[in-house]
Amino acid sequence: MMAEVVTVSMNDEGATVDVAILADGFGIDAADVEPLMRQGRLTSRFEKGVGSDAGRSRLTFWLDAKRFRIVIDGQGTVLKKFRTDYGTLGRR
Repeated sequence: MMAEVVTVSMNDEGATVDVAILADGFGIDAADVEPLMRQGRLTSRFEKGVGSDAGRSRLTFWLDAKRFRIVIDGQGTVLKKFRTDYGTLGRR
């Protein structure tokens, strides 16, 4: 059985990520993604690769103390996904 290839839609303004990818990455319900974005709790950054990373892009998303990153190729195929959970570091 072949693994499903996950893709991100690319356009001139950046990338569009399916809410299911974000929900899975943060371990939340897909229905919660858009409200969290509207509230400003889920934010993002899109970066195009240069030099040895040319042709790739990195999408970084933040939700509270969690960071979720996706690295994609020029066609939007997801190459890597990883999450960092900073927990309550620095909070009292």
